[in-house]
Order: sequence, then C-alpha cells, then structure tokens
Amino acid sequence: MDHELRKIASWLSANKLSLNVKKTDFIILKSRGKKPNQNVSVKINGQPTEQVKNTKFLGLYIDDELTWKYYIDQVVNK
Repeated sequence: MDHELRKIASWLSANKLSLNVKKTDFIILKSRGKKPNQNVSVKINGQPTEQVKNTKFLGLYIDDELTWKYYIDQVVNK
C-alpha cells in the first residue's frame, strides 16, 4: 500500500496537484459481523490519515460493511 501511495503522490506532484491530507481518510471494508485488523496505519507524505467507519463520497455515505444504513439515516434526518 505504501508503494502505491508513493506512486499517487508522485503523479500528483508531476501534475502540479496537491492532496489535502487533513481531509483524507480511509475505510477498511469488511463482512458483517467480522472484525478487521485494527492495527492499520496509513501515512501520506509522512502524515497519518484517519481510519473511519463511514465517509461521504460523491454525495453518498459509504460504510465499512457496504450497507445503506448510515446513508438512509442521513437522508431521513434531512
């Protein structure tokens, strides 16, 4: 994973783009009821990113079990 992140950072730099690491997080997808490895850390340019259980992507909320529960809750609350 580190190798791929370095390739992404290199591509961004070559194209004069930057990544806001403070707004970057990651999800480990898992099956329902299964517990993922909690000892995962992801760093981009030496800065740690946060592991989250759900995140917003293109207006949809995606959770670590790929269910619609969190998204539906957000829509209902609106």
